[in-house]
Amino acid sequence: MQGRISADAFLLFGEEIISKKRRNTKSDDLRRRRFRSNFGTTPEICSNVWVRIMFTRRKNIPYPNPSPRHLLWALYLMKTYGTENCLAGNCSVDEKTFRSWAWIFIKEVSRLARVEVCIFLMIPFFRKLYYIVILKPQ
Repeated sequence: MQGRISADAFLLFGEEIISKKRRNTKSDDLRRRRFRSNFGTTPEICSNVWVRIMFTRRKNIPYPNPSPRHLLWALYLMKTYGTENCLAGNCSVDEKTFRSWAWIFIKEVSRLARVEVCIFLMIPFFRKLYYIVILKPQ
């Protein structure tokens, strides 16, 4: 799976990790808030990071067939910093698989030249979502 993955697909992959039971949540805002609280970013940013890793850094991934779920595992680990046993259980894989893929993608995300950060500012009577691009020193 190396092509562009949509933000909606990342939202669905994230929901599989967050809850085993499919919640029929009609509110898109609630689904996105749950995603952001578990992975620390938005599905759109995940889609952009996926494309950048697959098209610029793919040769550095030592295993065949990387999946968008592996990127979410890395983000999940970085956001929650839970124990390997708990996180692997939530992702329905064994600890070794979770550890291998999560750390591969943590390293690849850290090697990207630009880091995209999503900031939600809460100013009284004014709420706005800002996307900020920070250039990482080489």
